[in-house]
Formats: sequence, structure tokens, C-alpha cells
Amino acid sequence: MHLKDGPARKGQPMVAVGDGLMDFPAICQAAADNADWLIVEMDDCATDMLTAVEKSYRYLIQQGLAYGR
Repeated sequence: MHLKDGPARKGQPMVAVGDGLMDFPAICQAAADNADWLIVEMDDCATDMLTAVEKSYRYLIQQGLAYGR
């Protein structure tokens, strides 16, 4: 499943997963039986892209939505 977060307004850049308006615990729970992978996707990022990816990764781990190191 591809994850994007942000202000949810057309033309506005995306932010790290967990910093925008999307309710990822509910989204991931609803898709649990159909999503094997969580992929952070940012078409246009409001901050440094790699910083946002790292922050997204940490958010997903801390929320128990994904696992990793």
C-alpha cells in the first residue's frame, strides 16, 4: 500500500507520514488483510525528501504499523 500524507489540498506538497491529516492507524487497520508492504510515496515534499522518509519510517515503527530496526 502506498502511503502519502499532507494537508489534503490539491497543489500542496506532501509531508512525512504522521505529520499530515491522514489517520494511518485506521487506514492500516482497514487494509491489514490486503497490504503486505507499506511504501511511503512523496510526489512533492514540503521538506527535505530523505528527512521526511526517515521521519515517516520512525512514525510507522513507533505506531506499531510496521516493523524494522
